[in-house]
Amino acid sequence: MEIYKNSGSIRSIIKGGIIPIEQLNKNLMTVLIGCIKSHTSVNLQGTARQTAAEIAEKRNLQFSATADCVEFVKSYFPMLGIAEVKDAFSMLSAGRLTADIQTYGGEFEPMHLGRLLSAYVKFRKNVIAEYEKKFFIENKEKSKEEKDELRAYSGEYAKLEYAALLRYYQEMSDPKNKDVQKEVIKVVEDSVKSYWGKILVSDGVIVLSDNQRHVAKGEAKEYTLNKLKNARIDGRLKDIERLAASEMMKSIGNKDLNRGFVAKWSVRYAKIIIIKSILNTK
Repeated sequence: MEIYKNSGSIRSIIKGGIIPIEQLNKNLMTVLIGCIKSHTSVNLQGTARQTAAEIAEKRNLQFSATADCVEFVKSYFPMLGIAEVKDAFSMLSAGRLTADIQTYGGEFEPMHLGRLLSAYVKFRKNVIAEYEKKFFIENKEKSKEEKDELRAYSGEYAKLEYAALLRYYQEMSDPKNKDVQKEVIKVVEDSVKSYWGKILVSDGVIVLSDNQRHVAKGEAKEYTLNKLKNARIDGRLKDIERLAASEMMKSIGNKDLNRGFVAKWSVRYAKIIIIKSILNTK
């Protein structure tokens, strides 16, 4: 199966050899330096009180920190395109994103970039979710032929995305570096869509034993119960959301017969089997 390539993403550029790595690094460096000049408090021009040597040292320190930012983006945000990195800075300046990137006279470092791009990724996910919801509503009344075609497309898309995520984990995973491994696993968990589960299992892309299914279902039910328990006391949720969680907890009783509970743990189960199939790849 061919690996899905989003021609705009850094990951696809690295994997597909679309441009040399050196050129990718140069392009990222140029964008980051421009954004740091335009959208942060870092002053690369210096002040009247600074000597030429002090200004040169400040620039060298920032260029070194920016080179670290380039490697940081490639390692932890490869799903983004270079243009999206630039968009993140613009959106922050426009007030559409919230992230603390104050340098307080120091250099703009990977820590600051990580805060910004994390906020952008969260915004991006919300936009995609809204689009998918709208897409679903618009296609709800389509004919049988159109629905069949849509299902076929969704199935192929799910398999291609799964293959790309699997390759990403195989290439980026580093069990010897706990921080890198933690970030890679987070990318996998955040990227997986629950609706892939049924498609990947029915098409034989993921093969599970009866014991693996049993264990995954147990984990999904336990996860869902804990989420419901926490939701009842989560001050960040609306009253009606906490009340709904409490009512479901009261009505669960025989957990396998409560439709709301089954629906919730089934979604988690679908994600668990996909995540496990990727993380258990050697």
